[in-house]
Amino acid sequence: EEHFREALNVVKEENKRLFDRHMKLLSEEALKSAVGYLDKNCRREIQENEWLKEEVKIYQKEVNDLKASVQLLEEENTSLVAKLIDIKLQNLIR
Repeated sequence: EEHFREALNVVKEENKRLFDRHMKLLSEEALKSAVGYLDKNCRREIQENEWLKEEVKIYQKEVNDLKASVQLLEEENTSLVAKLIDIKLQNLIR
């Protein structure tokens, strides 16, 4: 009984995944078909919008890369300042 329950769950998950994929493909096809009925200016705006979305993705990746670089530099700076303070303290003790 447990085996059949597990098998049923696996089949349900696979069916859900296939259904979601099929619906996504249908949605994309419907969008392409609908765009075909729009005038030239609307289609150009849609293309520009898609281009801008790609540009935003690139920008966000660059921003994330820069944030990571800044964090590494701040950690290095903190480490260097801590070493400098330790050296100055050692010099004061002597």
